[in-house]
This record gives sequence, C-alpha cells and structure tokens, in this order.
Amino acid sequence: MKKTFMIIFVCIFLFGMVQSQTVDEIIKNHIDVKGGAAKLESIKTVTAVGKMVRMNMEMKFNMYYKKPKMTRTEVTFSDKLMVFAYDGETAWQISPFTGVEGPQIMTGDQADDAKETADMFENPLIDYKKKGHKVELLGKDELEGTEVFKLKLIKKNGREIIFYLDTETFIDLKTETTRIKKDGKEIKSESFSGNFKEVNGMMTAFSIKTKVNGMDMGNIVIESIKYDEPLEDSFFKMPKKEEEKK
Repeated sequence: MKKTFMIIFVCIFLFGMVQSQTVDEIIKNHIDVKGGAAKLESIKTVTAVGKMVRMNMEMKFNMYYKKPKMTRTEVTFSDKLMVFAYDGETAWQISPFTGVEGPQIMTGDQADDAKETADMFENPLIDYKKKGHKVELLGKDELEGTEVFKLKLIKKNGREIIFYLDTETFIDLKTETTRIKKDGKEIKSESFSGNFKEVNGMMTAFSIKTKVNGMDMGNIVIESIKYDEPLEDSFFKMPKKEEEKK
C-alpha cells in the first residue's frame, strides 16, 4: 500500500514538474520571438500613431508609454481632443463629450482599467514569478484555423489574462480578460493581434481587433511606432484646472 502511494505521489510530482517546465519553455519561446527579455526590458518609452476604426467612423490617436507604468492616449474626434492618462499613481482624463470641461480624475472601474493598460505594456509574462504572478497551461485550442497554446496568467492582484500563442511561431494572437465590475456586471474583453512587423528587432502588432462581451468594438491600426523617444514624466501628469492656476 505504501509503495503504491509513493508511486502515485512521485507521478503527480513529476507531472507537475513537466507541466511547469513546459509552461516556462513556451513563455521563453514567446519572449524570444518578440525580441528577447533583455531587449524588451531595455525599452523605456513607446510612441505610437494610428487610428481607431469602427463602422464608418475613424478616430486618430497618439499613444505614449513610459516606464514605470505611465501611459497617455490622445484621441481626436469631431475636432475635439480626448486624453486618457495614468502617471503611475493617478488616472485622469479630458473628455469633452461627457459635458465636463478640463481634466478630471478617473475613479472606480475606469481607473482600474487605466492601471491594467499600463501594466500590459510591460509584458507580464516576463519574470512572472518574480512579479508574484502564476501561469497555468490550459492546453491547446484552435483560433481561426490556427493551433494555439492557452496560457492563463493569474496576476498578483488576482486578475486573470488568457494568452493564445501560436504553437509554431509563439506569437500572441489573442489576449482575453474577464472581470467583474463594481456594479456586479461581468465584462469579457478580447484583443486579436495581427499584421506583425519587426521594429528595432522586436515583433510588433500593427493591427488589433477588440471585442467586449462578444460585441465588435472596432480595429486599431498602427501607422507608426517608435521606441525610446524622449518623454518627460510631467507629460503624463494631470494638468491643473484653470481655476487652480489663478
């Protein structure tokens, strides 16, 4: 009986080791094909220009990112400028279509989304163990005719991201997140990446299709992207309102 128990225990232990090694191997291949951990971690800033296309509407945008975890997106629509930003501590926006003039601090789900967006710029799979995250291999699946690995990243804060990686190229073709908003509603977000091009030795998606709860939210088309352009920290800070300047 003891011998049988030991055999079962050893098999379970070895299976766990093999699964862990398989996960780490897949992640290493993914990071290598994207440009390598050293290259990806050396990037200090990202500047992208493009457009968001949904139905018959087009919105031009400029997107900026700077380590650690600072983002700013400027969107132009109907000659009005919208700004959504996170300076590493505070999420804020300028959104004239809400009827509110000037910069406003974002709270609740909006603020959480801004922080998550900033975190995604730094590939969370890199050194995921050091960051306190966990990764599970959910097996293989098929995505629009392509065989993919499904990896579930469980972040330190409890949020989960599922990565769909091409089993041949290890490129990330899709990411999926599901979260519960503060009002109890479930939000499932999907991002489909495509049109990969090499920029400064890194494979970069120039096309991203997004869905929320299965509804097509449009396409993001990157027209140009630059790395390590100089960006001041103050660029990401919320500007003072007019009455505060007086």
